[in-house]
Amino acid sequence: MVNKLTMYSNLKSWQLFLLLFLSGIVEGLIPLTDNDFMHLVLQCCAVIIYMHWVYSTAKQLNNRASSIIKLSWRFFKVNYVCTLIWIFFIFILPEPKNNVFDTFGSLIIPFHLYASFCVFYMLWFMSKSLTSLEANKETANKEILITLFLFGFLPIGIWWLQPRIRVILAV
Repeated sequence: MVNKLTMYSNLKSWQLFLLLFLSGIVEGLIPLTDNDFMHLVLQCCAVIIYMHWVYSTAKQLNNRASSIIKLSWRFFKVNYVCTLIWIFFIFILPEPKNNVFDTFGSLIIPFHLYASFCVFYMLWFMSKSLTSLEANKETANKEILITLFLFGFLPIGIWWLQPRIRVILAV
C-alpha cells in the first residue's frame, strides 16, 4: 500500500507536471461556460492535487530536515489551513457587481494579505528545507532564492525541483 505522503516523491518531473496540470489541460480542450459546474470541478481538482503535493512534500522534507534546521511545522500547518480557507472563499464568493468599496471588501483585504503571506511562507518553508537537506546544513535565506523562485513558478520550476526532491527523499 502506498503511503499518501510519499506518492508524489516517486514521480518523474513530467508525470507530476501532467498530474498537477491535467485538469487545466482538459479544461482548455473542452469548451466550457463561466458558470458551468464542470469548470468548477476541474479547477477544484487542480487545487486539491496541488495543495496535497505541497503538504506532502513539505512534510517529508521537514521530517528529513528536522535534525539540521528547526522550522515550525505547526506554523506551516496554520498557514496551510489559512490558504485552504482563502482558496475556498475565492471559489465561493461571487464577483462584485460594482466597483464600490464596501464593508465586505474592507474585511476581506486583511485576510487576502495574510493569505498571500501564507503562500509565500509555504514556498519559503519548502525551499529552506530542500536547500538545507542538499547542503546538509542550515542555509541562509539568500542561498534559497533560486529554489524559492522555482517553487513560485511551479509549471517551469517543477522540471528542476522534482528530480532534486526525489534524490533527497530517496535517501
